[in-house]
Formats: sequence, C-alpha cells, structure tokens
Amino acid sequence: MSKIPVVEPFNIAKYAKRNNLQMTRSIGLNDNSKLYILTKQNRVDCIQLNKENQIVGAKCAAGSTQNLIDTVAGIIEKIKDRIAL
Repeated sequence: MSKIPVVEPFNIAKYAKRNNLQMTRSIGLNDNSKLYILTKQNRVDCIQLNKENQIVGAKCAAGSTQNLIDTVAGIIEKIKDRIAL
C-alpha cells in the first residue's frame, strides 16, 4: 500500500457515501489501526487508518472481478501477521 502523508482525521463514512461505496469489511490490526475495504461494482478501495483516523496507506483497483480479488488478496497477504485476532 502507498504511504500517504495526511495529518487531518479522515471520515471513512463520508468518503464511502461521496463515492457511492459500500463498507464491505473492517479489519483491526495489532497497532490499533484498521484496514477498511470498500466496494462497488468493478471497484475496490482499501484504506488503512491509524487510531487517530489518519490515512496510513491506500490502494484502489478497478476492472475485472479477478483483478479486484487479486488486489485485496495481495494486501491481506502483506498484513496477515499484523491482523488482531
């Protein structure tokens, strides 16, 4: 995921509504950050927010279902050791 320098709190609900995205999954990580997976037809946005709701990283993909699955699977593979159980 790309590192994005942002200092303001990010409102994930407003972002989803503005872009007509559905909150598909929220994954808590060991460092108290969360990975949000937002989707709509032929598009997926993955956004990681720290505990202050600042963007830590983001990755988006569009296109075929397989492309979307590969994008999300790649992100999960990179963070799997940090997922809070």
